[in-house]
Amino acid sequence: MRIRHHQIQKNRGGARSFFLAVLPLIIFGAALLLAPPFFSAMRENAACDWEEGWNAWQRGNAAEALSCWSRHRFCAKFHTRPARLFYWRARALDKLGRRAEAEEQRRALARLYPYDFYAFLIRADGGSQLRCNDDARRTSALFNPRPWPAEVRNAALTSGVSENMIWSLMKRESKFDPRALSRNGAVGLMQLMPDTAAEDARLLKMSAFDIGTPELNILLGAKHFSVLERKFADEPPRAVAAYNAGSASVSRWGTLGAEDWAAWIESIPYAQTREFVRSVLENAEIYRLVYGAPAETEQLSQLASKRPSELAGR
Repeated sequence: MRIRHHQIQKNRGGARSFFLAVLPLIIFGAALLLAPPFFSAMRENAACDWEEGWNAWQRGNAAEALSCWSRHRFCAKFHTRPARLFYWRARALDKLGRRAEAEEQRRALARLYPYDFYAFLIRADGGSQLRCNDDARRTSALFNPRPWPAEVRNAALTSGVSENMIWSLMKRESKFDPRALSRNGAVGLMQLMPDTAAEDARLLKMSAFDIGTPELNILLGAKHFSVLERKFADEPPRAVAAYNAGSASVSRWGTLGAEDWAAWIESIPYAQTREFVRSVLENAEIYRLVYGAPAETEQLSQLASKRPSELAGR
């Protein structure tokens, strides 16, 4: 009996050891199965909180907007741009007269997301403190390169579009991949549709061109953007939005009832275009900080304080 009892204990010990050995694998496997629905739920909660808050803000109810943007704080980390919540919470707090809390939100935004579009909106110094940080500049230069410098310089001189804007568009559109091809048929570094490229080539009096070559793709993209800049004079958000959604759509939107450009961008009907505008303007600000730009170049913080103009007669 003693031998049998000893054998049973030994078997139990072996089973326990085996279970403890495979337990991490079981937990890891369960985590893999549960992670997608968990993250999806978090993103959905964050999106709902944002939409409810934005609807309240547009109704003029800053208190309700702040409540929506402040709940489910953990879910907020899964928001498409968490910095957006900090920025709009600060604005809601300002409107409610809670200045100290608003300033706390802005400090957190600048600390946690220093190179985000929304952080640039609140930097009255245009980000000069970031520019003075050599380590930050070197890191930013790695993630914001300036490929095809000769081609970009030629396109800028020909079109009048700044080199920084050309790189900013290129980074967003193709991530600097000259072979990029979208599902809609947009081609190359500047993601040009063939019909659009043909029209821009006509404006440049080009009888023949290869849209796939970097030099011509960059030139035609810059020319196209220059047309949009002239159409929407001194209003970069509209020109950038039109590059993505088309000038007819942007003209149709008008002011979107927005009190400033930050609100106008949030009110763009197309989610893809909203993020496109934020990303391109963010890129342009980073290029300005890292590599420099003409003194007259407008900073995002200056742009955010302006009101979209009416488009009558354009």
